[in-house]
Amino acid sequence: MKRLLITCIVDKQPVFIEEYKIWAVCMSKLYKDSAHTIRAYFIDEVNPEVELFSIKYGIEIKIVPTLIPESPHSNKIIPLLAEDIIEYDGIVITDSDLYMVQAFDQYFIEGHIRLAPNNQNNPPSRIFESVFRLFGLPLPFKKGIALFPGHNGLQESYINNNSGGIIMVPADQARKVGELWKNNVLRIISEAEILERWRVHVDQVGFAIVMAQLGKEIFFLPPQLNCILKMMPLVSDITGFHIAKAHKKQYAEWFSNDNLLEYQTDNAELHRSIALLNQRITEANTIVL
Repeated sequence: MKRLLITCIVDKQPVFIEEYKIWAVCMSKLYKDSAHTIRAYFIDEVNPEVELFSIKYGIEIKIVPTLIPESPHSNKIIPLLAEDIIEYDGIVITDSDLYMVQAFDQYFIEGHIRLAPNNQNNPPSRIFESVFRLFGLPLPFKKGIALFPGHNGLQESYINNNSGGIIMVPADQARKVGELWKNNVLRIISEAEILERWRVHVDQVGFAIVMAQLGKEIFFLPPQLNCILKMMPLVSDITGFHIAKAHKKQYAEWFSNDNLLEYQTDNAELHRSIALLNQRITEANTIVL
């Protein structure tokens, strides 16, 4: 039985706190009485009410400063640098708006670094080409696996299909990955013009560079672990919903006033996933709303 450290990063904006509470409910239901540790990293501070909520659901909390102020998304590097990672077989890092409905520890594979695919092919492959040249690395371009085409209508390359929705790293590789990733982000930021208007994606570009530096290919997780609303008609066996604030705006008619998902489907497995998600949202709403 693998022992995992399952984490998320919680920033200070109120929307992240609301997302985190639903995340906490989902994770505690999935992994209650398991060998896994569930931990939330709060950036700079955590208020007493949220701390009590975390204790109620068995979530460890750590208060940490922003790792790289120019790239808040890069706070996902923080758990990889934790001193106690050696106590685990591996580490799982998720977004706070990734709501799990089924346990995903079966997807942790020893020796493999895994992460979710980016469904929109952002940034475009030419950005990766520029950054890889900056680092003196060969261009690892292959056919893309994104479910949807990118900004230019093409599924470009596997390298620009990496997403930070879920990341799984074996413990014996975590510190190396974290240190390389941090250094890459800092270097890319110092050459910020190379990213053009795609600077928000510096973290995933930096991660792609890590994989090249380690001589590894990105080993993607199945898309049903990071299912955005747009994908729901295409994916039946869903393990996790990635419901960002922007997704809710685009699909507002799918949500009730209390944030329950009201998507209609005849698919039994998808119906079950939605029911499980709504059950946890309902429980979290007693605190959140």
